[in-house]
Amino acid sequence: MLFHSEVPLPKIKMTRRGIRRCNEFAIDPGEHACADDFADAHGRPSGHRAWHLKRDAQCERMDAWVRMLRLMDKPEEIAALARVYEREILYRVLQGPHGWMLREIAAPDTALARVSQAIQFIRRDFAQAIRVEELAQRAAMSVSAFHRHFKAVTNLSPLQYQKRVRLLQARTLMVANAKSVMAAAFEVGYESPTHFSRDYVRLFGLPPAKDAARIMEVSRSPGH
Repeated sequence: MLFHSEVPLPKIKMTRRGIRRCNEFAIDPGEHACADDFADAHGRPSGHRAWHLKRDAQCERMDAWVRMLRLMDKPEEIAALARVYEREILYRVLQGPHGWMLREIAAPDTALARVSQAIQFIRRDFAQAIRVEELAQRAAMSVSAFHRHFKAVTNLSPLQYQKRVRLLQARTLMVANAKSVMAAAFEVGYESPTHFSRDYVRLFGLPPAKDAARIMEVSRSPGH
């Protein structure tokens, strides 16, 4: 396969605007009406319908991605077809088993949209201490409702999510910026290097220094 760097393919951006556009122009309203027969109380597909949706969505989404990638061999067709394939990929994602969640996030002033804003806040200020009560207040929810919606999106509690972001950022600092374990721990918001190392091992399976050394060794090996 030839890669034409001078004619790059467009990036697929799952933005709120993009999701809304796909909802407006690509999704048949009549399909939503019949989909209610196969959805739970939150609009999520359930049972046998959910299984078929997941399987079919994966196949169709992969087919669209393959057609997008094949444009690398035909750069003269990128201008005409890339946007069409991009729109199809977004459509397939929205029609998949998690499409309901993306539509909720993209819609203005829904519970999941407010949770999305809280997630962005955590990712931006991950080194700062957070209070779940304040995040819930920002999202105009009770603490219990905020926890429930947050976990539906991330599969983690807010504090667990912050810890995950911190550890991933620390890993990047050690590997890409050659930071020491202690420096990385303090930079991402940990007050105790021991606590940092314990959390790191739980997530990545190795102590921070060994894990960083392993990644750097792999990156230096032939073929990487």
